[in-house]
Amino acid sequence: MGCTTRRAIVVKSYKYRDRPHARVYEEWLQLPAWRHTSVYAHELLVRTLASYRQRNGNNFEWSARKAAIAIGCSRPKAAEAIKELVTCGWFKVERTGRTTGPRATRAGVYSLTMYGTEASATPTKDYEKWKPVV
Repeated sequence: MGCTTRRAIVVKSYKYRDRPHARVYEEWLQLPAWRHTSVYAHELLVRTLASYRQRNGNNFEWSARKAAIAIGCSRPKAAEAIKELVTCGWFKVERTGRTTGPRATRAGVYSLTMYGTEASATPTKDYEKWKPVV
């Protein structure tokens, strides 16, 4: 009976150990790549960071519709947020999505640049190097 109780405690602690969360570091808030993105882009980035798990890989499917539902805005605003995150170096395009034509339902696949991918284990951290166009 003692073993069963101990095992239940181990399973319970594992369950709470990997709860979704996101860390936004204070140094990121000072970067031009953060300051030049919209609130919608910030929300989408935080949601993507919260869903990142190393064992699941660094690929996230984001269509404008799915992003709009996740962050609670219109589809054009969500599409613009995705574009901002790619432009400012937070996301890298792994596969381009389509909104028109025969493959209209195919969502884009993006990876976070602060983590490595299957192709390259080294993170690029493009957001640290990004400068606004004057």
